[in-house]
Amino acid sequence: MLTRRDMVKLGIASAAIPAMAGKAVFAAPSAAVRLHKVVYDARIPASVAFGNRAQQLGAPVEAINGDVTALWFNDLHFMWRNSKASVAGLTRPSSLFALEQMAHLAGRRVVFRAEHRTQAGGICTHRVAAPGGFVAFRDASPYWPAHMAQSIVRHAAPVSDHMRAQSMIAAPAPDQNVLISWIIAAA
Repeated sequence: MLTRRDMVKLGIASAAIPAMAGKAVFAAPSAAVRLHKVVYDARIPASVAFGNRAQQLGAPVEAINGDVTALWFNDLHFMWRNSKASVAGLTRPSSLFALEQMAHLAGRRVVFRAEHRTQAGGICTHRVAAPGGFVAFRDASPYWPAHMAQSIVRHAAPVSDHMRAQSMIAAPAPDQNVLISWIIAAA
């Protein structure tokens, strides 16, 4: 039997799928999640496209070069002491892993996670966290990073106790063809 929590998670995951495929999503933006910052990796073209689109939409952005230490010590550590604002991004798994560990110390956790794995021929397989596992689909569109940024910035789902998701990152993945889009919010 599906619980209310499962239904909410499934709704979030299924709403992200058309967003990454370039189709219209969500009826109206939510004001419940305030993004303090959108993080992108300046070394990765797809991540830069994500950051550029987030900035076009008015979100404050922060470029990293794989290392999130300065972001943590100069910004997030202090911000999370006084605010419940969320942070989102599109980074390598290793960057998210480090942020996730630091966020835990501040009472934050990953509340949304989608894996994007690029394969030969430019095909990208997207796996969005859903109840009981992942919802997966393939996409040949080169615009998926911009669509993902738009979904996160304009339509970030409200975070409540019924919408918590456990991160499925056990350790940083060495695969350089994998990116993770994510939202970290108050626990």
